[in-house]
Amino acid sequence: MNLQPGDFVHHKDFGTGRVVTVSDQDIIIDFQEYPKRRMTHELANRSLRKLDPEGFLARLYEEPERIRHLGYEEK
Repeated sequence: MNLQPGDFVHHKDFGTGRVVTVSDQDIIIDFQEYPKRRMTHELANRSLRKLDPEGFLARLYEEPERIRHLGYEEK
């Protein structure tokens, strides 16, 4: 998996996160409840799914309050 800083990913236990840094040795990802989580490339390839930056999970990570209230606005 080719990850770059700024990419959004999803992990089955940690949830949605954003890639902070990518080095030859490892990748650092900010998950919502687990900031600065370090993973080897091998582990990342096995356990992460790259997300569409315009998709629901990425938007929920970026704008949680706005997304949560989309269906609840008063008319």
